Amino acid sequence: MEMADPPPASWADGVQVEGQRLQAYLQQRQHTLMMKGAAEVLKHTLEPMPTTDAQDGRVHFGDSLLLRSHGTGGLLQADVADQIQVQEGSRAPPASASLSTGSMLAACPRNTFTVSRVHDDDEFGISCFLHYGQVIRLGTSPQLQDQPLYLHSSGTIGGTGAGSGNALGEDETLVCLYPRAPASTHWRVLRPEASSNVTNGAAEPVALGGQIRLENVATGSSVSSDTTVRTTSYGNEWRVFGVESGSAGSSTTWSFVNSNWAEDLVAEARKAGGAGTARAAVLGVVAPSGTDPGELLLNPVARAEHDLRTLRSEGKTQAYDVLARLYPQLRRSGMHGVRRLRRMCMSADTGGHGTLRIQTFLGHITAFGLRVNTEERAQLLELFGEEPANNYVDYRRFFALMAPSIVEVRDGAVRDAYTKLQDRSAGGFVHVATLQRSWDPCCHPGVQRGELQESEAIQDFLQQWDITSADGLVSSEAFMDYYHDVSAAVESDEAFVELVRRGWGL
Repeated sequence: MEMADPPPASWADGVQVEGQRLQAYLQQRQHTLMMKGAAEVLKHTLEPMPTTDAQDGRVHFGDSLLLRSHGTGGLLQADVADQIQVQEGSRAPPASASLSTGSMLAACPRNTFTVSRVHDDDEFGISCFLHYGQVIRLGTSPQLQDQPLYLHSSGTIGGTGAGSGNALGEDETLVCLYPRAPASTHWRVLRPEASSNVTNGAAEPVALGGQIRLENVATGSSVSSDTTVRTTSYGNEWRVFGVESGSAGSSTTWSFVNSNWAEDLVAEARKAGGAGTARAAVLGVVAPSGTDPGELLLNPVARAEHDLRTLRSEGKTQAYDVLARLYPQLRRSGMHGVRRLRRMCMSADTGGHGTLRIQTFLGHITAFGLRVNTEERAQLLELFGEEPANNYVDYRRFFALMAPSIVEVRDGAVRDAYTKLQDRSAGGFVHVATLQRSWDPCCHPGVQRGELQESEAIQDFLQQWDITSADGLVSSEAFMDYYHDVSAAVESDEAFVELVRRGWGL
């Protein structure tokens, strides 16, 4: 397909910066909406509840406490609305719940856990204190749901996620909440740098706030959290997973804390006027004048709304509202909707300048059921307006901001597909006929939803290739260009990679 000249480097740099701002805005907007929804639908999981206030400063069996991650600064939190299936042995997999860490500090059913002893006759005697080296279970409170859930480690490794896109990397294992109490729910409490070979003589009681590592007895993995964002029923939080116990560091370091810790942090933030202390800064608490920083730490809805207002006050983010509406609608027009619209714009751009009159551009998007009002028209001109008289829009920037970066995982899948086509082609030259023979129409989302017949999907696919060479060759650049458009229509990396690999039998 004939393409316009590539944009200059400065233009591309500007799009990258703008794209980062847009992505941050859209994520925060989604988080705010989801947090407001959770505050209604999942209200029972957010109700305040007491934690144990032991005057001796130690952790006891039977205590209800919070678990703070030193990797993220947030608290371990359950998402019972995100149910996952965990196969353990031959029994039918029960519904389990995913985990995350987040910046909400108020103790509630989703982040409060009860410490229980696994073996009453272990080598630590009849002491009521939790000791380093001792094996425990961590269970949820009855206020979360009637049946208790226990912190669990699975043998599942690499690539299988805990719902909602919590994908695992290589050598990472699944950690979730499980409704049964087998050995996979037994955790040995260790010092962050210690091995599991802890002798009785070296054991000491665990103090509130003391650094610990939780090593699973069955799998040997340690529970971990990092700042990789995952979408939960409560918005954007940080993922929780298991790693080999040799992978010591802040991500595998935790502390038992109670509501007193949260209250101290709130008091420090209020005393600092929201500018924050070192501890508050971990959670990004910077409150403007007239705003109670303690409310931002304790009220997740107030925090989400505050963060969204902060983003809107920076740059052109107010104008992003029109993109927050148009982009999802365009993606719903099908896997080739973005490509069709972009080609329509390029065809109308006879000078190849990358711009169109605003009236022409709006006419093209109406073909996809997209209409804008006067305010949204002004927002598009604010974001993409060009001379003369700011009556033109740079449609290239419109599509560039819509497209997620072709990150390594997406790029790798596309290159693997083209390499396979080259291996199947005489002399390594890929032709349109090769595409037709090799592509599996069952990968088309329309076929999977039962909206298209396979023959219709094949016709739709072949219409996307305008090959100008007489021999019908498909270059690697043309192949990548096609998938760049498809990538813009698919937000999830996992869904995009699956679409590519299924399409070409990888």
